[in-house]
Amino acid sequence: MTNNKIRTIIKKFFVNVSVSLITCLLILSIFILSEILLRFLHKEKERTMITSPPVIICSEQGRKIAQGVKGEGTITVGNNPHIFNFEIDNKGRRFTPQPSISNKKLNCLFFGCSFTFGTGVNDDQTLPYFFGQLHPEMEIYNYGIPGGSPQEIYLQSSHPENFDDIPQRPTIIIYTFISDHLRRLKGTINLIFRAPKWVGCLPELEMVDEKIIYKGKFDENHPHLFSFANILSKSHIMKEMIKYTQLDYPSPFTDENYNFLYVLLNETHKFLSKSLPVSYFIVFIYPEHCISPNTCPNLTYFLDILKREKDITTISCNQNEMLEDYSQLKSSGKHIILDGHPSPECYDLFAKWLSKEIENKKLLERTN
Repeated sequence: MTNNKIRTIIKKFFVNVSVSLITCLLILSIFILSEILLRFLHKEKERTMITSPPVIICSEQGRKIAQGVKGEGTITVGNNPHIFNFEIDNKGRRFTPQPSISNKKLNCLFFGCSFTFGTGVNDDQTLPYFFGQLHPEMEIYNYGIPGGSPQEIYLQSSHPENFDDIPQRPTIIIYTFISDHLRRLKGTINLIFRAPKWVGCLPELEMVDEKIIYKGKFDENHPHLFSFANILSKSHIMKEMIKYTQLDYPSPFTDENYNFLYVLLNETHKFLSKSLPVSYFIVFIYPEHCISPNTCPNLTYFLDILKREKDITTISCNQNEMLEDYSQLKSSGKHIILDGHPSPECYDLFAKWLSKEIENKKLLERTN
């Protein structure tokens, strides 16, 4: 090979390397500028929530709700703060002010996530509170867990000490289901890249030989995925890409996942029945899934399971009057607070919805 050819090859190599470096620098510059721009544009929409003292603690055993605390929460979107107060008793239940009567006839236990706990509203503005005002004959207990999941509710019910101070009288269980619970049950990519610290502390359960097995926390079982997600979640560009592509893997709305959800709820029912004389276990389907069915694909399959098995009562989309009221509330923008959680007006409507459906199904008559 001649010297000229060697020089030509070397020159071509350095040109290619230079072009590649310049291209990489250009892409990096565009990425950085886009990141800065998105951070600036999203500053007014950025959501943060801080509670003092903390409501949820991530321990070696997973997420635990604080016990015996009283404090204040601040939700901030942009420069707009929203403040709420809360009190949690020594069993991890949110305090629910109730009508003071001595002859309580029933217990009513509420389970679910922040929509049950009442994130963003005061103790006297939650769903359990408004329901209790309609039913002074019931003793109300709010077991809602902010950011909660079906597997946490199942584990919560498996500890009899959580219920040992509740009087032995007819009991109604009300679980509020939202579509996001299926994502939390599976630990989908959509959730992981949105909030890896929260999802990483959720418990992972699996069915093995028809038994429910606790495998540990999601981040313990998938350390590399969560390490990667912790880095990418800091990027606004990546968040926008996930939001735009609606990346949701593995799909949370499969028949298999709905079946697993039913198994968890049924086992929760059995655990609670060991501690209390449970008369009814009610699943309240979040009304948004009736107004906008695309928020919870394949929901009909789940409703058919509950209808077929008959051991769990469903309250869903049967009340046209309530659906109209919810639609009007939504069109006015009064159905949510600053960060998208339900508003006190929404909880008030839901409590009336539950009460009316319970009355229509004559459930209270059957507990006597």
